[in-house]
Amino acid sequence: MVEGTQISALENRLTELEKENFLLQEKAAFLTCKFYGRSIAQTSSLEIEGQMSFFDEAEN
Repeated sequence: MVEGTQISALENRLTELEKENFLLQEKAAFLTCKFYGRSIAQTSSLEIEGQMSFFDEAEN
């Protein structure tokens, strides 16, 4: 019976840690968005003259 209680306690702890992990991932995503703007990936699709277009020319 002791093993059953330990397993139950560990399962509860695992559930708590999974919830905490999810919340921390959400906070990290939110703060990354606040810090860098809407999306870092969008800058590659923008038509930016200057240094950014210089790098695009090397790929063509």
